[in-house]
Amino acid sequence: MTSAVAFFLLFVACTLAITGWAARRTASVDAFYTAGGRLPGWLNGIALVNDYLSAAAFLGAA
Repeated sequence: MTSAVAFFLLFVACTLAITGWAARRTASVDAFYTAGGRLPGWLNGIALVNDYLSAAAFLGAA
């Protein structure tokens, strides 16, 4: 039980650290969406497909 709580707190700390690091690198809305236009179209397409499949799997399970 204690190790599960410790792992959860470590996960939350890592997530907050990554979020803080990313927030410092993002200066505008354009930089936030699609990495400021630096992502190629096919990579953005893969991200969109993953979002759709994740939502479809969640709604299908419910």
